[in-house]
Amino acid sequence: MRTTMIQPVRKCSLAPVAVIVRCIAIWIVGVTSGSTVASEGLPVSPPDRTDKVRFAEEIQPLLAANCTACHNAKNHEGGLMLDSLKGIVAGGDSGPGVVAGKPAESVLFLRAAHRQDDAMPPPDNKVGAKHLSPDQLGLLERWIAEGATGAAAAVGKPIAWRPLPAGTGGVVAVAITDDGRTTAAARGGTLSLFDTRSGRLLQPLVDPAIAAASPGQAHRDVVSAVAFAPGGERLATGSFRTIKLWRRSPPAKVADIADSAAATVIAVAPSRSVAAVGFTDGKLAIVDPGTGRITKTIPAHAGAVTGIAFAADGAVVHSCGRDGLVLTTKVDDGTTVARLPRQGEVRAVALLSGGTRLATAEADNVVRVWTLPLPALPADDSEPPAVTPLKELTGIAQPTTAVVELPTMSGHLLTGSGDGIVRLWNADTAAVVRQFAHEAPINGIAVSPDGARLATVGTVPGMKLWETASGKRLTEIRGDQRIADRLAARDVDVAVGKQDVEFAKAQVAAAEKAVQASSEEIKKVAEQMTAAEKKFAEKTATADAATKARQDADAVAAKATAAVPVATQVHETATKVAEAAAATVASSAASVAAFKAKADAADADVLKNLEAATAAATAAKGLSDQTVTRAAQQVEQAKAQAAEATKKTTEATAAQTAAAEAKKQAELSVATAKRAVEFAAEQEKRTK
Repeated sequence: MRTTMIQPVRKCSLAPVAVIVRCIAIWIVGVTSGSTVASEGLPVSPPDRTDKVRFAEEIQPLLAANCTACHNAKNHEGGLMLDSLKGIVAGGDSGPGVVAGKPAESVLFLRAAHRQDDAMPPPDNKVGAKHLSPDQLGLLERWIAEGATGAAAAVGKPIAWRPLPAGTGGVVAVAITDDGRTTAAARGGTLSLFDTRSGRLLQPLVDPAIAAASPGQAHRDVVSAVAFAPGGERLATGSFRTIKLWRRSPPAKVADIADSAAATVIAVAPSRSVAAVGFTDGKLAIVDPGTGRITKTIPAHAGAVTGIAFAADGAVVHSCGRDGLVLTTKVDDGTTVARLPRQGEVRAVALLSGGTRLATAEADNVVRVWTLPLPALPADDSEPPAVTPLKELTGIAQPTTAVVELPTMSGHLLTGSGDGIVRLWNADTAAVVRQFAHEAPINGIAVSPDGARLATVGTVPGMKLWETASGKRLTEIRGDQRIADRLAARDVDVAVGKQDVEFAKAQVAAAEKAVQASSEEIKKVAEQMTAAEKKFAEKTATADAATKARQDADAVAAKATAAVPVATQVHETATKVAEAAAATVASSAASVAAFKAKADAADADVLKNLEAATAAATAAKGLSDQTVTRAAQQVEQAKAQAAEATKKTTEATAAQTAAAEAKKQAELSVATAKRAVEFAAEQEKRTK
């Protein structure tokens, strides 16, 4: 099978921004490919040669590889067709594609070399087309410069198909109809239909379109796949790149034979050009098989017609009846030309030995063989002379109702009788060659054209198929084959139904088990969910408490840290006050000493006051020193508190981080448990 790629339709024109992007893309391609792109377009390498460039061998292939996917007779973007020299010269919407002898004025070259806007092929093309190489551009430029002439590539000759070698491969594909009656088998390029029950070849399928090169074949190549459609009337076969569909022609009624309700027997001439029908009133009707029209009615017998046999050329018909007569009648005018009277009814007639002899099954249970032609009727309507049979086939216990010659064995006759036995006779020796035990009175016998198969029917509904050469029964079909097929199909349906029931039971058991497992799983994951949520709540509370402790520790640390500079400032102030008090004490002491050196008794009060002031200064100095000492103690205490608060803050931060991580893990456990619950619920839903 061939597939056609349908290319998207797009315009080659680009917006200014797109042109810039395209130029950048071209520059990038040039850099990454290791080639240098000139500012005026792609590099061009003129060919180093003296002979002319050949259009068919050199130009057409490079255009086909990179241009004609978008510019061809079917899909010509911009009105340009590059799949023929005529289309190239004609050009498209932008004018002629080439100007003979002038590459610099030829749109095809300028755009292929990217020396004009709407360069080809565009970088965003969807068919995998690539920019022409420098050598290819050189060829294109030289070809145009030389006049842009040339002939198209020669048209290829038809493929000279050859049949597959005889016996190619084994059977690699097989299919069977839904009713099981027909099997299709593929071997090499041949395809054959077989009767499934008997294995008999029904017909080969031949494609007349390839019969000349591949006679007798369905495909030129090996058939690798075969499939029947439902109903078996259509068949699909596949070989290399080819799929063929076949339709079986079912038998179609050509016409009804008028007033044939009283028919007793019918026969068709070997030439298929004429048929004869016998009736209960002894008449023979000559019928056109193509239309069903009765062309002549012949009053042949005085009783019901029981047997008919046509001569090989269809010119005369032999008939027998309950009136005990065997007649030879001309088909064209209906005149009786020979008559053989017998004792009692004659039940069947058959030609054998190439139409030179006639067999009759008679009332005394003897089958007699006569030489043809039978005695002609005298002109005076008197009885014909008596004749003696050539052979008599005796030993049949019950009346013989069916007689037919074995097609591939001249002079061999098959007879079927009321004792349920079909006998194969050698008419020359009157000996029984083989017997087929039908086990019920015989009503009819049919033989395949090649004589390999024999079918028998009798008073018991059903048909038996035999292998003629061995006498082996191949198959038995009881009753109406259509009913048998329907019954067989119903048996298959019942068997499949039983399998479906068993499968359904297994599915129910598995579903019940799955429901129980799902319920247990839901219970389990629900417990896990509850535990995970509880743990998450605990970890959340712990994390919140850690956060609160961290915040409290931060506050204490902040206060303690803030107290250190305050205490330091107090200590510095107290130190300064103590230093001032010490200076005052020293000054007062010096004043007292100086005053004592010069004072007299009158100055005793002043001295007393000076000494009191010195004592007061000394007391103040003592208080200042105590203040300095306490301030120093407060500084150390504030520093210690700040360090402790910092330590607690660090510990609280670590505890908060651990609690947050524990909370995150607990949250993840909750999410996992939730998904498990949802999955278990979905599983339980599917099992119900």
